[in-house]
Amino acid sequence: MQYKVPMNKKSDEGVPQPGGSGIARALADHGPSLAVLFVLAAFPPLYHGIARDALANADMDLFSVYQALLIIAGQPLLPNPHTGYVYFLSLAGWFHLFDWLNLIPLIDIDTLKASPEFDQLFAQLVFAGRWFSIFLACLLVALVYDAVWMVHPNRLHAFLLGILFTVGGGGVAAQSVMMRTELPSMILLFSAAVALIAATRAHYIRALGLLAVAGFLIHASMMVKVQGVMKRRDEPTIR
Repeated sequence: MQYKVPMNKKSDEGVPQPGGSGIARALADHGPSLAVLFVLAAFPPLYHGIARDALANADMDLFSVYQALLIIAGQPLLPNPHTGYVYFLSLAGWFHLFDWLNLIPLIDIDTLKASPEFDQLFAQLVFAGRWFSIFLACLLVALVYDAVWMVHPNRLHAFLLGILFTVGGGGVAAQSVMMRTELPSMILLFSAAVALIAATRAHYIRALGLLAVAGFLIHASMMVKVQGVMKRRDEPTIR
């Protein structure tokens, strides 16, 4: 009887607890750290105001929305010196999601141009695009945290390095305030890094698949900065 209680306590340690594995366990372990990192990533753009004047960052915000609307309409992108083809594709998907959730009034560029409330409708699309920047910033921070965790599985260290990456130098904060191509490019690169790390720990066939995924992600990250797509001869060339 003297050894019964200690033996029972020891055996209970190896018994999986309800919700203690898989996604639930991961959320319990990393959820609080990621929540803090998400708040830090979202604070700068929210502090400056999502609904601030749509012309406040006209150098990229208006241009990105227009390019995304052209993609949604199936029209060729206009020749321009800007980059960001993959970003425009992603933004177009984001607008489709917001349209499906009834969070934006319309994504039909022809109807938008003919509307007497063009300024207000276009401004709402700009606001939706700024939320996309916040989403991308949070996704990038999560990928950095995950990459650190995979290399050095210490939650505190991964959390501290995540904070340093999020607030150090103002990089994430500067990119999340407006629509920019740097965030999706970095997301694709860090995703490739995570795939490469996972490939070193996987079996042969799975490792080959992860290497192929990493190569695709690296190529996609370059396409964010280079608008080179195959087009018909009668369409304008995008460089």
